Amino acid sequence: WNDRNIALHETIMSADIGTQTDNTDNTYHVIYHPASLDTSRLDGFSIRYGHANGISTNQDKAGGIFNEGKIIIANCKITSCYASNGPSAILNKGSQAYLQLENVDIENNVSGISESIKNENNAVLKIDETVNVKP
Repeated sequence: WNDRNIALHETIMSADIGTQTDNTDNTYHVIYHPASLDTSRLDGFSIRYGHANGISTNQDKAGGIFNEGKIIIANCKITSCYASNGPSAILNKGSQAYLQLENVDIENNVSGISESIKNENNAVLKIDETVNVKP
């Protein structure tokens, strides 16, 4: 586990489930973590191409990760995600939501309201000094 090289051996989680390069058929979120799950850890992934452009509640927010539970995200890159009416990369929402970010790069994401990360409804968000957010 300690010998892995994330940069050399990239593992991609992608919302591009349909026609390649056509984002209109992508899923709204690459990852949805509900409150009902135990604490999870996501470590060493590239998270890409979420396209949150839906019309129902929360389908227009967080193309990368929509969290309502407890999750630790470490050594990950969230890139090329879109949200029409909310944060482009991550939404941490609800009183049961706990999100911890460690060594995460968030870049090249686009939002209709210009946020990359948003915390709502008394959710807990912890971000360490190795998290980089770029437009």
